[in-house]
Amino acid sequence: MLLATVNLLAPAVARICLIFTHNQYAQLAAFFLCILLCVAVDTVRHRRLHAAMGWGAAFSIVLFALIFVAVRLPWWLPFVDKTMAP
Repeated sequence: MLLATVNLLAPAVARICLIFTHNQYAQLAAFFLCILLCVAVDTVRHRRLHAAMGWGAAFSIVLFALIFVAVRLPWWLPFVDKTMAP
């Protein structure tokens, strides 16, 4: 549940980073830092990393990295324009 909540924080973390820097990679790194901080806290608290937290964190990082790359591909903008048309 903690990891799901952190995943919902991605837009907020990106906007907070936007205040201080306009670097897109800094926004992605700040979000990854939030996920890795949750993994570290879970590991320290329970003296081991729970498998669900580990797999969920890895899945979140890979998925957000793929999304970060996908929205910069040339086919993405026409796809969004077609789906958003009235």
